[in-house]
Amino acid sequence: MNNIKNHTDIDRDSPPDPDDEVSSRKPLPIKIQFALYFVIFILASFLVITCSSLAQVNSMTTAIYNRISLTIVEQALPLIDVEQFGRLCKTLDSADPFYEETRLKLLAFKEKTDCLFLYTMAPVTEPSVGRSSAWRFIIDGSVRPGESDFSSIGDPEDVSDYGKAFWECQEAKEPRTSNLVNVEPWGRVVSTFVPILDNEGQFLGILGCDFDGTELYEKLQSQLRAFLLAAAALLLIAALVYISLVAEIDLQNIHLAELTNLAEADSEAKNSFLVSAGQEIRASMNVIVGMSELAQREEISDQARDYVGRIRAAGSSLILIINDILDFSREESGKMEIHEAEYHLAYLLNDVIRIINLRLAEKQVSLVTEIDSGLPPILIGDEVRIRQMLLGILDNTVKYTREGTITLRVNRVGAEEKEGAVVQIAFEIADTGTGIKPEDMTNEETGSGPAVSRNLCRLMGGEITAKSEYGKGSVFTVILPQKVKEEPQ
Repeated sequence: MNNIKNHTDIDRDSPPDPDDEVSSRKPLPIKIQFALYFVIFILASFLVITCSSLAQVNSMTTAIYNRISLTIVEQALPLIDVEQFGRLCKTLDSADPFYEETRLKLLAFKEKTDCLFLYTMAPVTEPSVGRSSAWRFIIDGSVRPGESDFSSIGDPEDVSDYGKAFWECQEAKEPRTSNLVNVEPWGRVVSTFVPILDNEGQFLGILGCDFDGTELYEKLQSQLRAFLLAAAALLLIAALVYISLVAEIDLQNIHLAELTNLAEADSEAKNSFLVSAGQEIRASMNVIVGMSELAQREEISDQARDYVGRIRAAGSSLILIINDILDFSREESGKMEIHEAEYHLAYLLNDVIRIINLRLAEKQVSLVTEIDSGLPPILIGDEVRIRQMLLGILDNTVKYTREGTITLRVNRVGAEEKEGAVVQIAFEIADTGTGIKPEDMTNEETGSGPAVSRNLCRLMGGEITAKSEYGKGSVFTVILPQKVKEEPQ
């Protein structure tokens, strides 16, 4: 027992499983997730734009100074006598008149431009040996002798970090330009190199020109910074507007939800009132109709029998109207139901024919019936709804038929069915009434009978179609699937 108790205590005191905690966490609402994704997308886009813009600034600065420095070296190259330059590369004699004369020319040319350095260099090894990492200055036309940055003839130069443009100039014997590189202490430097070739095309050395692109780079970067700040401000405003719109939409959704709830509550109250009042009225009308039927069976005068018949017919009409109202309310509230049971088709049709004949008693209209004798006598379906649907369509035809005939045809669609199978029953109602205008046939309620009849038919899996010729009459066809039940032997 103690062991069991100790084990229970250990389980009670054990820390919760992290997986259980993760699984119990509720996911973030869709709106918050979307807002987070939106912010991440904006930040990522801004970062991409910033990096791309910085690269563009670097490329733009490089392109501008490469074009300028290339023009300078191409103009400065003719100042150098290649034969004497080749001799000077070997002798390294600073007393050679060519050295001083060319240095002064390059210095004067450099001072007319805005370049940082203008110089010539040559490899220590012979050009035929290939790429050489050992180089030395030949003529420095950048500054005067004695100044801090002056390089005397023969001074070695470490060119290992000059970049591929320097080496490509030597190997391809063509001008090359470098990218913008930050070089201490001069800043962001762009270099252009032009090969110095002898009369036979042999490589002797390089004429180089360096430009300080710091000022232009910083100016472009300042403009970019201003642009990015403006873009960031616009994005911030857009984010605030978005958040404000989301909040406003949330408020509107809450308001709409409240209005919807109120409307649903009002609709429910209305439907409840209609159902309650309709049931009370229908109960009273059923009593009136029932008492009328009993009165007609009594020994009364013909005139009294006629009065009672009229009362019964009016009561039946009111019951149909009340049923329509109740069914419409049930449909709005989603409570319309179909109750299938066995029924005799002949009894149902007799009830419908009797009620319609009562409607036609005061009109110059006769009811003609054509009923297929081969129809199954017993079907399975909602007898009450079928009767209500047919009476709704027939009442509509009675209303718009002043004279002539109303024909009710009932037959089977398709082959005969066995017990338990489904048979398609066609109810065709044709009248010689006013008909329907072609432009009104698009109105489903006008073209297919009353709304309740149409909805009842659909609810039972059937369909109603209509054909009409204005001034001559209409034909309404109901195709209704019903299960077959054999008549008891």
